[in-house]
Amino acid sequence: VLTPSRAEVQLPPPPELDQELVVVELADLLQFFGNPARGLLKRRAQIYVGDQDEDVLDEIPIALDGLQQWAIGERMLQAHLAGADLADIRIAEFCRGEVPPRRRGVDVLNRVEHEVRQISHTAAPWLNEPATSSWVSLDLGRFRITGMISGLRDRTLVRVGYGRVRGKQRLQAWIELLALKAAHPSTPWRAVILGKGARGSILGPVAEVDARARLSELLQLWVRGVSELLPLPPNTAAAHFAARRHGGNQYAAADAWKLECDQSWRQFGLNDRLASLQRRPAQPQDGPGHGSAFDVLTDRVWAPLVAEEGAL
Repeated sequence: VLTPSRAEVQLPPPPELDQELVVVELADLLQFFGNPARGLLKRRAQIYVGDQDEDVLDEIPIALDGLQQWAIGERMLQAHLAGADLADIRIAEFCRGEVPPRRRGVDVLNRVEHEVRQISHTAAPWLNEPATSSWVSLDLGRFRITGMISGLRDRTLVRVGYGRVRGKQRLQAWIELLALKAAHPSTPWRAVILGKGARGSILGPVAEVDARARLSELLQLWVRGVSELLPLPPNTAAAHFAARRHGGNQYAAADAWKLECDQSWRQFGLNDRLASLQRRPAQPQDGPGHGSAFDVLTDRVWAPLVAEEGAL
């Protein structure tokens, strides 16, 4: 029986992993690495802890928090990138009833529209080619990864979001890039991730042998992560890796963890202090290195990504 209050929980592998051929949906892999704690709870205990921004507003808000404003900005950005006029998008947002009334709402939409225009301008050079999708199906040992990848512009996977580019978006684009290269090795795929602010990220091209090796590593972690909690919150891990390896902000990981430590992580007894994430010492199966499991697993996931990454 799953005891969500213990970060050291160890469950037997699910029976489907004993099959001769294990089919893994790419979407499941992306969701897992977006939040390993939530993925474990959902898969093994049928406990679903949703995003805070998934809450539906029951009344007209007087003021918006950051998540509510992000949701409005993301809708407006994606609609605008799809070709909708911003004036029409503003009217639609007022009709949804999720912006404050009167002048407050106008001020919110003015600010969001300005940021949407900036992001769209930055992304424009990467959006000249029409968007297409590609089905991927690839075998790695006894595992088969399948799924559809959208947002392809010629040979580039383009991801544009309203928020700043953080670890979660970078890691998910990295996984999709590896899957593309492993499934379609003759194409020199790249991935571009853009958002609010001046700094974006570009990944690849990656050699086929490296793509298969890196994807196999992540698949091994996924197999472990459906039986035990892997301390790998993506935004926190990315900030931690940058601080340890590249002289980044020493406090960025602690700040990221305060935001990322949602109810799914708290179900395992963790709190919003970074030390709670570093509590478990590294074991040989975590990979080479010393320190906490968080330290070693962070290096294992993020070192290959950063080695293939450039700034925009």
